[in-house]
Amino acid sequence: MAEQVGKFLTELPELETPTDGDLMYIVDAEASANSASKKITMSNLKRVLGGNVTGTVEGASVSFSDGADGIPMEECEVTIVPTQDLHGYSKPWAGGAGKNKLPNNITSGVLNDVTFTVDSEGIITLSGTASAEAIKVGTFTLDAGSYLYSSEDNETFSTYDTYISVKSTGVTIARGMSGYESFTLTESTELNLGVRVRNGVNVDDVVIKPMIRLSTAQSGFEPYSNICPISGHTDVTVTVASTSGGSGDDTTVSLGRTVYSGTLDLTTGELTVTHGFKTYTGDASENWIYTSSLNRVYINIPDAYRPPLFAEIQSNILHYSQAREDYGAYINDQANFIVYAPSDITSAALWKTWLTSNNIQVVYELATPQTFTLTKEQIQTLLGQNYVRHDGGGNIKVVYIRDLDITINDLIDRVTALENE
Repeated sequence: MAEQVGKFLTELPELETPTDGDLMYIVDAEASANSASKKITMSNLKRVLGGNVTGTVEGASVSFSDGADGIPMEECEVTIVPTQDLHGYSKPWAGGAGKNKLPNNITSGVLNDVTFTVDSEGIITLSGTASAEAIKVGTFTLDAGSYLYSSEDNETFSTYDTYISVKSTGVTIARGMSGYESFTLTESTELNLGVRVRNGVNVDDVVIKPMIRLSTAQSGFEPYSNICPISGHTDVTVTVASTSGGSGDDTTVSLGRTVYSGTLDLTTGELTVTHGFKTYTGDASENWIYTSSLNRVYINIPDAYRPPLFAEIQSNILHYSQAREDYGAYINDQANFIVYAPSDITSAALWKTWLTSNNIQVVYELATPQTFTLTKEQIQTLLGQNYVRHDGGGNIKVVYIRDLDITINDLIDRVTALENE
């Protein structure tokens, strides 16, 4: 029994292993029930435990049920990571080089009492009752090839419909009334996307997702352009609450800069920045280099970490804000940010022209982390149950002072359970 109790005690953080005498003072299987000096009592356990006992928890958010009331945490460290909204898709892309080749140029507005709402992904919502036939049209150009058109909606010719037509002749070459409709272009052609609601038809928040893809690519809707800017953090807030998700005491620390990745120890005030951030816009000052033999473009990032192993190279980049379906990117052992160029990029000039309308953002590991000293914070715990959350994006580690009465009562319950086995 003494050995089992000793195991419980040594599991408590920062508590030295009790001596055999201490253990026998707490538990003696041979002791008489009337022997006060041998009983498991609060005073006897406190004598062994002595001063403060700490607990450690770590996770995206943390909780513990034995906090001491109003005592500052011994450690509160937040991991900061960048955020990027992919709008529900697996990755970002841009410029129609993903599956969707249709740039939806139809504008939002009201026509013949029908409201056309076009969002940033090219998805159209129709609402209202048409007082006359309402048609909205957007124009675009498509290269020669074999394609499929779809709209992912149950439209019919007699109510509302979408279609692709040749702008110069007005000839309809595909409709979106069911599944996919194929068409072939023998040369680069200027086309119209039309959305039509027939006279007298009521449309109640009808959602249409027009999309043109290569005939070999049949999958769910993707927007033509999915711009996913990367966001960093200018401050970090830690909240201590008595209920999960409830309001509590907020401690906000200003970082004094935008941080995309790193750690912040609120108790010491030490901020460590582990990653840098770049935006590439095709500006004349950007020294992109094109290599035809490898069909890639690259630019040097002087302060980037230089991974020694190829396995590390591939995982070096945390995020990039836009990607084309047919390229990959990484940072090599020379600190070069390398992009495998698609077939239509044959020079640095063409790549920079593409970048002017398709900016790229990258978060990369620094060769040498940067350390800054901020204001120290004393974050107090609540008595008993604590829920601690933060908005830094990563994990939080908390080392806190445990309430001695709660800790001992828990230990007594565990020892009693063993005695009853």
